Parts: sequence; structure tokens; C-alpha cells
Amino acid sequence: MYEYLWFFIIYAFFGWCTEVAFAAVDLGKFVNRGFLNGPLCPVYGFGVAAVISLLTPIQENKWILFIGAVLVTTIIEFLTGWVLEMLFKQRWWDYSDIPFNIKGYVCLKFSVLWGLACLFVMEIVHPGIIHFIAVIPVKIGWGMLVIFYLILLVDVIATAQTVLKINKQLEEANKIAVKIHNFSDGIGKKISTNSIKVASRLEESKKVTEELKTNVLSNLRSSKEQLENLKEQRDKILSKNFFGKSRIIKAFPQISSSKYKQELEHIKKKIIGTNQDEDNSDPDKPEL
Repeated sequence: MYEYLWFFIIYAFFGWCTEVAFAAVDLGKFVNRGFLNGPLCPVYGFGVAAVISLLTPIQENKWILFIGAVLVTTIIEFLTGWVLEMLFKQRWWDYSDIPFNIKGYVCLKFSVLWGLACLFVMEIVHPGIIHFIAVIPVKIGWGMLVIFYLILLVDVIATAQTVLKINKQLEEANKIAVKIHNFSDGIGKKISTNSIKVASRLEESKKVTEELKTNVLSNLRSSKEQLENLKEQRDKILSKNFFGKSRIIKAFPQISSSKYKQELEHIKKKIIGTNQDEDNSDPDKPEL
């Protein structure tokens, strides 16, 4: 138990370092690619700890170890993606455009990379990790673990609150969007009704026709003002910033929502687009 608590923390940290390094090479800047605020990627911690627990007895057979690692890590990644989507109503990564994927949660390419990485860890890295843990006095080790896991718990709670706030923001903006849609339909119906009235009275006195035209224009101006007001309310809601929001969006640029697609895309465009503009204006500015 003691060792596996350490395995999770250590490999979650290594996983975070891997994600940051990959993002730095791909984007040319630092991006905290973890789900959490701190330097841990739990899916890596769970994945490697599970491989160590389940496959250590067969690690002498490299082919079986590789296949087993592919299967174990693929199952964990699939379940992680599915659970996160069920809990927070958002898809955090999507491999749908990559061949041989399963519902976009996992794909053959990254499953094979997981398998190769686990081979490297089991053969090269893990013996050193075991030695590192062994040299830490057990009492001190437990004390360190308590501190690490308390920090992790706080981070998980803070991140969950951030995601729930984003969901609330999307929900509120969506309600305004529905009002805008209904209001637009209402304007269309008013225009149709008044147009029919004007057409039916063209043969009547010029005065009556002018009054109808005036009423139509007045209604249009009033409706346009109300529509603009609703759009401003929606934009104000989506522009509202809070702790962790920008980091989450930058960490998961492929995040998507089937329920609030337009609202989430608006937030992504504002955060990622603004960030790109800032980078273009000052290429040496670090991403913190």
C-alpha cells in the first residue's frame, strides 16, 4: 500500500512532465496540460500503478508485458474519459479524427505509445523508483504522503468547482441563447403579420398605410434593441472569468460539449484566440 501510494504520486508527476514537454515542443510555449492545477496527471499515476500491480509477475515476457500494458492503459484511459464526460458533461479529449479509435476516448496510436512507455518504465525507470522509495525513512515517507495527498485533495476539489462553474456559466448563457432564438422567431412573425396587414390595406387611404408602416418600423427598432440587449447579457456571462477557467480551456483545447456547443466554442475562441493574439504581439512573453 505504502509503495503504491508513492507510485501514483511519482508517475502522475512524470506524466505531467511528459504532457508539458509534448505541449512545449508542439506549441512552442509552456501550457499546464493537466486536469488539475498542480503538477500531477492522475491518469498516468493510475495507469502505471495498475500496470505495475497487474503485470509485474509476467514482466520477463516482453511481448505479453507490452500487450498487457496496452490493454490495461487503454481500459483506464477509456473509463477516465467516459467518467469525466458523465460527471461534467464535457468531452475532455477526442480521438475521433484518428484511425482505429473507440468512441473518440482511445485510439490505437496512443494505446501503442502507452504500451511502449510502460515497457520503458518497467525495464529502465521503475527499479530506480523502488530504490528511491526504499531510502526514504518510512515515518518521513508517510508524513510526505499525507501532505501530498492533502494537497491533491484540495486541488481536486478546486478543479471540480472550476468545472462546475464553467457548466453553470454555459447553462446561463444557453438560457439567454434560447431567449434570443425565440425572440428572433417572434420578430419574424411580427414582420410577416404586419407585412400582410400593409399589403391588405394598400388600397385603403394613404394615412392608414403610413401609420402601419410607422408601427412596423417602431416595433422593429424596439425589437432590435431588446435583441442586442440579450446578446450583451449572453456575452457578459460568457466573458466572466474566475480561478482556473482559462487554464482548463488552454489545457484541453479540444474540450467539447454536445449540450452547450456554441457557448463553449465562444469561450474557447475568446480565451485561446486572445492568447494567440498576445503571443503574436510579444513572441518572447512566457505562458504562465
